[in-house]
Amino acid sequence: MLLAHDASTKRLKDFEYTKVGSIKIEDNAFIGVRSLIMPGVTIGKNSIVAGGSVVTKSVPPNTIVGGIQAKKIGTLAQYEAVRKEHFMNTKKIYEKTIPFRGILIIIKKIKCFMN
Repeated sequence: MLLAHDASTKRLKDFEYTKVGSIKIEDNAFIGVRSLIMPGVTIGKNSIVAGGSVVTKSVPPNTIVGGIQAKKIGTLAQYEAVRKEHFMNTKKIYEKTIPFRGILIIIKKIKCFMN
């Protein structure tokens, strides 16, 4: 459990308070770089928060959120299906072999070009 605060209202004379609350991050959740999670938010199990998101509401399990103010992008099942389809349609690098002699010829051409 993490503790967070929001001091953005402290500078305003009429408000002068700071909101403090806990953040709960459940198992296997992924939080992208530079994401902000506001006080009182729970990131559900197996959820993904896109980088740079501002999360102001709790994220349900198996959900993908992103944006400023974070909104639901999709579910983990949808993401897995898209990634699986992409993986199946991607040509593997190791399917085509280059003979060792061919690599040496390429290296020699590069060296001649660099000189």
